[in-house]
Amino acid sequence: MKKYDLIVIGAGISGLSSAIEAKSRGVEKILLIDRDTEPGGAMNSCVHTGFYYKNIKENLSSPELISKLIEEVQELGIEILCETTAIELKKDKNIVFVNKKQGIKSVEAKAIILATGSREKPYGYKNVLGYGAMSGITTAGTTLKCINRKGVLPGKHCIILGSDDIGVLTARTLVQEGANVKCMIETSSNIRVNNEASRDFIEDFNIPILFNHRVVKIYGTARVTGVDIVKLDEDYHEIDGTLTYMECDTLVLCMKPRPDIKLLEGTNIELNDEDDGALVNEKMETTMIGVFACGTVIDGYNSVENVMRQGRRAGISASDYIFSIK
Repeated sequence: MKKYDLIVIGAGISGLSSAIEAKSRGVEKILLIDRDTEPGGAMNSCVHTGFYYKNIKENLSSPELISKLIEEVQELGIEILCETTAIELKKDKNIVFVNKKQGIKSVEAKAIILATGSREKPYGYKNVLGYGAMSGITTAGTTLKCINRKGVLPGKHCIILGSDDIGVLTARTLVQEGANVKCMIETSSNIRVNNEASRDFIEDFNIPILFNHRVVKIYGTARVTGVDIVKLDEDYHEIDGTLTYMECDTLVLCMKPRPDIKLLEGTNIELNDEDDGALVNEKMETTMIGVFACGTVIDGYNSVENVMRQGRRAGISASDYIFSIK
């Protein structure tokens, strides 16, 4: 069985940051594992700017930020296995993974950092009536991936259900690519964004929002042709006489990013009550000694700056732990 000092599961920006920090502090044998075809995680589906890296004060785009991180990982000689899925985390800090070239393999580590990210999860109110399976219903994350990684526009006349940061970013991207964003629909009376820049996107790109509304029915057979929308009162009850039909060929659902904790099953790692993510202390250590976590596997959605900061902190703590047991 191959042995490493540190194994980082997930090569998104938090995982890359943690591996770089650990290597810079003297940890020798580090392995990065990621299930995607290339490092970068969810940021690979974005192209917007507004990021900074270390002493680089220029305004970097998402691809540029990822490129800087990968470049440093390669310069430091950190091993990366992409298209590789970790399928089991054992109590003795052995990792079982699978990929096409090697099949199922086990590797051992002195410390592990979980940076497995998050997956989109629907809110309960997204369960709306329809006429069976049809194309044209997608998620915000998938839409960004289709446009920015595949060069495919999912539709021409789009309605976005929800108003979180990813939804606003998706609306802006659709407009930039020539789609008609007919409106964003929000059940509450306020936009749900955490980033103030997202509010600017709405104004700058003239994206209409219907507050206190809900989609109650989807029309179409092979593809979406339209939706019924109804207005809600302050208790989120439908108001009689407000039902409106709106044509569209695409309905984009804003999903809540849920921590990807599949790998934690069967371990003694506890979850936090609020987000169902990995519970960590101030050192980013989980309840399994020598296993650390960072990024959105802890709390779902978070800012890029916080995710990278958590990654660096996890890298520092994992390094301290590794040197303490030598």
